[in-house]
Amino acid sequence: MRRTFIWGLSLCCVLMAAAGQDRPRNEIRLIDEADLNCSLLAIEEVPRLKIDAAERMEERTFLLQGDVFVFNRYPGDNLALGQMLNILEIGETVKVTARRGRPVTAAFQRGRAKIVILNAASGRARIEKACGPIEVGQALGPLAGGDVLKGVDQGFEAVERKAEGPHGAVLFLGNLASQIGPGQMALVEIGTDQGIQAGQQLTAFRVNEKNALWQGMASVIVVHAGPRVSTIKVLSARDALRVGDFVQPK
Repeated sequence: MRRTFIWGLSLCCVLMAAAGQDRPRNEIRLIDEADLNCSLLAIEEVPRLKIDAAERMEERTFLLQGDVFVFNRYPGDNLALGQMLNILEIGETVKVTARRGRPVTAAFQRGRAKIVILNAASGRARIEKACGPIEVGQALGPLAGGDVLKGVDQGFEAVERKAEGPHGAVLFLGNLASQIGPGQMALVEIGTDQGIQAGQQLTAFRVNEKNALWQGMASVIVVHAGPRVSTIKVLSARDALRVGDFVQPK
């Protein structure tokens, strides 16, 4: 009986080890919490809610995690006690390439705040998470949401450009950079209106000036999918990503 038990236990261990070997060894965290909550966004309309004042700033310029601030209200804002708000630093207006397309606004997520008091004309919220400079005047919007995602970078080396199908241009680079690499973010003109979803991997292409052929040069993943413009993160790249590069689903 003892031998049977030991043999069964050994077989179980062998099977578990084999199962572990079947898992992709290069599985990584493609999208993490920082990507979701502290990233670049494309805003169709700038939120009307703003941080009006801080209850206690002392001699500080920026608000910290745990601080309470006052914000404005407007009719029909549909706010509720306990609701979480996205703290946004509003950036520049970004033009789209589509003819007659309305521009979007680049915004940077700086933290989250929970509504603790609501009055008729104003409210108060406590900062639950800070991931960037938070100060009076910044906008308050709905949380972008999303899920942490593990998986495998599908790469770009063997991917060819498709003559048809959804595609879009790189419009704006995070941190006001001139070019970006792995781990950094950009806004691209492709979104849910074209069937794009968060977590989907795309290939970035650039035309080769010598032979006029489009060549895959980076693998990116959609972190936030907007209707027309989405946020992507570079997973891997042969060259730095620049404004004007072309992205397409794999």
